[in-house]
Amino acid sequence: LPIWSVRRDIRGDLDGGNVQSGTPLALTMKVVDTSGTAVAGAAVYVWHCNSDGAYSSYSSNMLGGDYSARSFLRGVQLTDASGNVTFDTILPGRYRGRAFHIHFEVYSDGTYGTKLLTSQMGADDTVIDSLYAETGNTNALQADTDNANDMVFADGADHQLITFGGSADALTGTFT
Repeated sequence: LPIWSVRRDIRGDLDGGNVQSGTPLALTMKVVDTSGTAVAGAAVYVWHCNSDGAYSSYSSNMLGGDYSARSFLRGVQLTDASGNVTFDTILPGRYRGRAFHIHFEVYSDGTYGTKLLTSQMGADDTVIDSLYAETGNTNALQADTDNANDMVFADGADHQLITFGGSADALTGTFT
């Protein structure tokens, strides 16, 4: 599958074209086991929508058109000895009915044979609304769904929140 390409910079398609515009985000994820020990060599696959709420690999009128032949904002990396991966991406937008989120899957290794976890990262409602206002993402502000009204996060998102840092023109995000 082309979306499984190992790469740090996921802003564009696999061929380097169709780079998505938006606020740069360096997203670092740390994979740990249930005891809190870092997991080295795990494959982490992430995907999310662009700043307008559209996903690559899908065709949908609701999500902005036919992007089924695109691979932007999708990629995989293997964790280092400290359990970390970093993706160079953009701050995703959101679309009506969903709060801010980034999808991810964790596999035991680079063969993708054993899936350990499928989940989503979210953001504190106040923090993400402030970031969207600072970065001028009016589309995301109009598609305002908070975590309490989101179909995934409505049962509680406290352990699924990204910690943001940096500035409105070069964000960092961390997630364990």
